[in-house]
Amino acid sequence: MKIVTAEQMRELDRRTIQEGHVSGLELMERAGIGVFSVAQTMTVAREHGVALFVGKGNNGGDAIVAAEHLYKAGRGWGPITLVLTSAPEEFSSDALYYLKKLTQLRPRIVHLDPNHKEPVAELLVGCGLIVDGLLGTGARGEPLSPVREAIELINAAKRPTLAIDIPSGMDANTGQTATACVRADVTATIGLPKCGLLQQVALDNVGRLAIVDIGIPSKFTAVLPPGRDYFMLEDARTLLPSRRPSAHKGDFGHLLMVAGSEGYTGAAVLCSQAAMRSGVGLVTLAVPRAVWPIVASQCCEVMPRPFDPAEAGPEALAPMLEKCDALAIGPGLGQSKATESVVHWLLQNCAKPMVIDADALNVLANNPARLRNARGPVVITPHPGEMGRLTGTSTGEVQSDRWGCATGFAAESKAVVVLKGSRTVVANPAGDISVNSTGNPGMASGGVGDVLTGVIGALLAQNFSAFDAARLSVWMHGFAGDIATQEIGEEALIASDVISHLGAAFRRLRQLS
Repeated sequence: MKIVTAEQMRELDRRTIQEGHVSGLELMERAGIGVFSVAQTMTVAREHGVALFVGKGNNGGDAIVAAEHLYKAGRGWGPITLVLTSAPEEFSSDALYYLKKLTQLRPRIVHLDPNHKEPVAELLVGCGLIVDGLLGTGARGEPLSPVREAIELINAAKRPTLAIDIPSGMDANTGQTATACVRADVTATIGLPKCGLLQQVALDNVGRLAIVDIGIPSKFTAVLPPGRDYFMLEDARTLLPSRRPSAHKGDFGHLLMVAGSEGYTGAAVLCSQAAMRSGVGLVTLAVPRAVWPIVASQCCEVMPRPFDPAEAGPEALAPMLEKCDALAIGPGLGQSKATESVVHWLLQNCAKPMVIDADALNVLANNPARLRNARGPVVITPHPGEMGRLTGTSTGEVQSDRWGCATGFAAESKAVVVLKGSRTVVANPAGDISVNSTGNPGMASGGVGDVLTGVIGALLAQNFSAFDAARLSVWMHGFAGDIATQEIGEEALIASDVISHLGAAFRRLRQLS
């Protein structure tokens, strides 16, 4: 799904109305029904009712349509109340049409007086759901009174909040927030995801992002500039191939993994187990001889092989490289001179696709230009701190411009960059980015990154391109984490839980295909 600016979305709306012969009223109806559908998915105290804050523009009109459908739905929904911040005569024509239609149902309508906010504040106490329909994508700068007071009331209530299109007070293009900005639990964005909603600075205000399809014709979205995509279920479904009934393990590739060191054997085990859970035919795990007995005792399906780069040199890996289809290197490997020699030797001598993570990235930080001269396709998977070391910047600078940092380094290094974190960004050297839609805060835990490396390595061994392997792996990894979190919660989630739910993630994706 393409990511758009506010201006691009307005142009899509215009073309849909003028060239697609869909009225503005119909688009507003579709948007409102979509918002209602998203509200139906939220776990809230429905019997305590819904308060919908209604602005004078089309965003407010979407809220009014949603209110009508909530009112008619019943199904345990308590009282429906509209909180207006403008007089009806100031509304857009489409919003006013739906307001007049809704008044026939005699809903409760409250006008917000910024000098006398107590009645609205009392209304929100214990409210089951608040809907933010105040400002749309055209708003810029600090919200003015009484919208500012409305936003303050919404946030002060600390009730489950659903924002329509964008949280009011947020810039749809940059994600920057005004002093007064709604902090939503869920944002139901209309049509296509706006780029500001996916920026690091916006995530805490956006909450869970839901996409409301309003039927923009594909012939209009097809002409949008390529290169910015929000990777979702449909994209994952398209990339995952079916398996022939006559298939055997040789059809699904052989991954060589170089990982582990004293004190960090768990990273090697987690990475290799994740690869085995991701469809690869064979995994050989090369570990330093000193820790081989520890690692071997934890391997059943994975084939552990000892090597000693400090004595035999990195060339000791050559016989294993001949048999593999792809390589994963780095988790728990340590930052010794031996590690440095192995990483540099592999970049110079291995023409097979590889994923580089963790300690292997850290040894490259002194000379990241080596990536550019790699013989084969490379995927790197830095977290923001590792990205900062590779680019000679701070973690804060990386986080302030994740898209620019990832695309810039991908172009410079000629590698596919997986910049990990909330809304993981995958960038290729051509300048394309894919922003991930799965994952949750419970995955901010040691070892979870090692699991991702194993998944990427498995897909590289199965002959996925570097870019496709990276973005599908990131999505599957996050999807497995989401499934695990549904069962055990965010606080208890650990890396092995993600591995144990990879099977369910693949199974559900195929069931949805």
